Amino acid sequence: MMDEAKLRDGVVRDVDSMAHIVDQFLVFAHDGADRSELAEVDQHCERIARSYRAVTVGAPSVQTRLTAWRDFALPAATLDRLLSNLLDNAHAYGAPPVVIETLRGSNGWVLSVMDNGKGIAAQDLVKASRPFVRLDPARGGSGHSGLGLAIVERLVRRAGGECEIGNRAEGGLQVVMTFPFDVVARSAKMLHDDVLHEARVM
Repeated sequence: MMDEAKLRDGVVRDVDSMAHIVDQFLVFAHDGADRSELAEVDQHCERIARSYRAVTVGAPSVQTRLTAWRDFALPAATLDRLLSNLLDNAHAYGAPPVVIETLRGSNGWVLSVMDNGKGIAAQDLVKASRPFVRLDPARGGSGHSGLGLAIVERLVRRAGGECEIGNRAEGGLQVVMTFPFDVVARSAKMLHDDVLHEARVM
């Protein structure tokens, strides 16, 4: 309804930013289990990377190194949230290329996202996943709530995994998420049993 294009575009950007912040608050506050269908992590990561490259203007290049294959699966909604927060974080603060990597580790399945930016100062690493903390307020920009890495850590723990945030020796930030083999297998069995129960009820 606004005639002036510049003012109209500014209002639209502000509304989009507020909507994003509210969405982040809701995700962080939600404490229920993720009942979405399991997704094969490698396949899902490739699809999200391709989509992110296509729709995010000015996004750094996203590469994939996916070697976990079919046995590594996580709830689709959790995986979507993890990757969207980490890719947005890399877009805002990192530098290309951004790499999504999966592998079979010695203690479990590993999902990592890394960039080639400046990383986080050593003294600030311990605060990186605290909610509502901006390590560099001047770079926060619109639409940033200080919840991105806090959401990632909470989602990983809710899925039974562990999250480690650190700087790469080559430069840039790296977030390593490890999910024990038995936890992934148990989650898959529980979801399978739930689906069978619902099918019988229907």
